[in-house]
Amino acid sequence: MQQLLQKSQAAQGIQRQFESEREKLQAEMRQQQDQVRTGQQTLASARTTLAPDAYEQRRKDFEKQVQDMAARTDGRRQALDKAVNDALNTLRDNMMAVVAQVAAERGVGIVLPSHAIALLSDKCSISQTRCCSALNVRLPQIRRPDPKWTGQA
Repeated sequence: MQQLLQKSQAAQGIQRQFESEREKLQAEMRQQQDQVRTGQQTLASARTTLAPDAYEQRRKDFEKQVQDMAARTDGRRQALDKAVNDALNTLRDNMMAVVAQVAAERGVGIVLPSHAIALLSDKCSISQTRCCSALNVRLPQIRRPDPKWTGQA
């Protein structure tokens, strides 16, 4: 099962799509960190030139901006994690159906990983290659959800 999760076309597609999205999210987070550092420096330099209440208001505005930025990023990260889990669940469901179909075709009533079996007859065996091929036919790819899953409009 683990090898099917790694070798099927759909699994590889999931990995490529979501790795790309994770990289985009990390790049955005680095950019936000730079903005926060710049904002902190600007705020620190403004402390000497602004009246205390004006400085306090600017500091509160800046903190609110940082909190909003963090909340958006957390929301995008959670949406990305949910999308990955949903895609993997779809893959697992289809994988189980394919393994059951291949097992039924071979007349096999139970499927166990080969490392759990001491002696195995070829007549009772279902191959990983056959299951992977059938899974690739049944589910060649999993489509990425619409852009809302990354928090973009």
